[in-house]
Amino acid sequence: MRQTYYIPKNTALFVSGDVKPAEVYAFAEKWFGDWKGGDAPVIGEPAQAPIPKDVRVVDPDGDFYDGVAQVEFRWRAPDVMRQTKDTYTSDVFLYLLSSPVGRFKQALMEKVPGLYDPEYISFNYPTARDGGTYYFSTYMLLDNPETDGATIDRVAALEKAVREEFALIAKDPEAYFGAEELAKAKAKLIDLNLLSTEVPSTYVTDTLVFWWSVATTDYFFGYEANCAKVSFDDIKGLINGYLVNSPCATSLRLKSDFYDGEPGMADLVKSQGYTVVGADNAFWWQK
Repeated sequence: MRQTYYIPKNTALFVSGDVKPAEVYAFAEKWFGDWKGGDAPVIGEPAQAPIPKDVRVVDPDGDFYDGVAQVEFRWRAPDVMRQTKDTYTSDVFLYLLSSPVGRFKQALMEKVPGLYDPEYISFNYPTARDGGTYYFSTYMLLDNPETDGATIDRVAALEKAVREEFALIAKDPEAYFGAEELAKAKAKLIDLNLLSTEVPSTYVTDTLVFWWSVATTDYFFGYEANCAKVSFDDIKGLINGYLVNSPCATSLRLKSDFYDGEPGMADLVKSQGYTVVGADNAFWWQK
């Protein structure tokens, strides 16, 4: 592994602060000038496959919070060097969904009784070279008088509501959000990008290093201009292409005492195709 990946053609040296470029070049030549290696490795090829259908896991956890369950849906998302434009659109889209008083989160709170709080509804997309993933996550209240039905059925109802909301957005994203919200989302992204360049140490260690590793530094330097280009048509295409009809993986995490005590839980878990995560199968990489 060292000979494949830890080589000059797969390496960058980042230096920040009050330095003189000539001294840095001399230092690099002194310590790294005779470093040998082969061609840069091919990373992330072939691409990871889409998420298979009907992946469902439940994690009864003795150390989890009392009274709530965490639900997460994951969809396969764009890879930064393969579907580059879609990654900019994804970042703008997640900011459109981010406001706790925005239409998306408020609609879910109304449609799905017993969700914990809009602040704890999240939709995220960590940019990745390979295996990009969208994450929807929230918490449901358990034993809540406002809710009816088994926990597993409530998870299915939540997924249905999320997909319906995505379909509604895709039908007419401009009508759903409004032009002002799109402008705000872009401004937030651009402002965060600008803030990340203010301090040399974090600009290099937290920002440039990350983008060089995940994409390219050119991707970062073009980020603001490309986010500014994102249109409602781009958002519509993104939702239809990745979210509305694409399979997602479902996970449910809750206190093991509640899992053991809810009537019919074990039968529903089995009938709806869930895999129970435990000590024997959670740490698959150790096998």
